[in-house]
Amino acid sequence: MAIDYRLAFDTPGSGRRVAEVLRDAGRSDELLASSVTVDDLLAGFPTVRGTWIRVVDRASSRSFNSVEESFGFVPTVSVAFRQGHDHDYELQDDDMIRLVSALLDRVAGDAVLYFDTEDEVWLLRRHGELSVRENSDVWPEHRLALLTPPYRRATHRFR
Repeated sequence: MAIDYRLAFDTPGSGRRVAEVLRDAGRSDELLASSVTVDDLLAGFPTVRGTWIRVVDRASSRSFNSVEESFGFVPTVSVAFRQGHDHDYELQDDDMIRLVSALLDRVAGDAVLYFDTEDEVWLLRRHGELSVRENSDVWPEHRLALLTPPYRRATHRFR
């Protein structure tokens, strides 16, 4: 079974802009090869540890309806993260949070990061306020340190 996460944004920026920020952040943290292009990320491309990433512009899916119903915003761009089986999942989680943090720092708008089955919300940013799940297994200290403060701890759920 694949381990999938989704970061859904309601942002005035395009999927291409999100992919540019993701590419630049991934290159600077050496999570993406220097040859990775924006078009690669729009089509889907793996990180150096095997996490497959794809940016989707103006996507529509069942989960987007759930985001609107649960958190009050309609996503316009999403980033899918599918963990590779050949690398440590914890390290891939850390890499994902590095990339998500860079996106939150550089892309405006509401956002939610969740396990793709919608049973686990990792973080939520609404109206500029960031909250992260209270579970310390999901957010150990070293992973919290990857986020730019301020943030608060709160557990959110899909309806």
